[in-house]
Amino acid sequence: MRRWAGWTILGLLAAAAPLSGQTFAGGAGTGGEAAFGASLAVVGGEVLVGEPANVMRPGLVYVFRKQGDEWTEVSHFGASDGKLQDGFGLAMASDGATLLVGALGEEQAGAVYVFAREGDGWVERAKLTPPEGIDGSMGAALAVDGDVALVGAPRQDDQKGAV
Repeated sequence: MRRWAGWTILGLLAAAAPLSGQTFAGGAGTGGEAAFGASLAVVGGEVLVGEPANVMRPGLVYVFRKQGDEWTEVSHFGASDGKLQDGFGLAMASDGATLLVGALGEEQAGAVYVFAREGDGWVERAKLTPPEGIDGSMGAALAVDGDVALVGAPRQDDQKGAV
């Protein structure tokens, strides 16, 4: 552990079974970069880590829980319709009961997957896609609080962006 200004580094998280395409801090994978850690969320004692760019499989979100003094990967999940280079996991937001996950590679316009907390896991409830004519990287930034969700689309309207 290293402390500075009241903050403590607790350790480095990594997926339990990385594929050759996964990249970790300080090292490179052989098949490209997976972007493990592109997005993060802390939800009720769990750390969620997005991996949107693995070239070997669709994007994933890894779930870590503290067990004793160690953080351990307890599960991972992806979109029900996930496909290679879907960008699933590039952005995340949660209010504890609901988790939003952005997938910027989905049909080039982006998409947002809505998950609900059930027991110890997350269950996919919906996929939000942009209305006709929207092509602005929907899901690049996310926020959620109760029944209010904000979805950023920074490339919309000739790169002017929209929420």
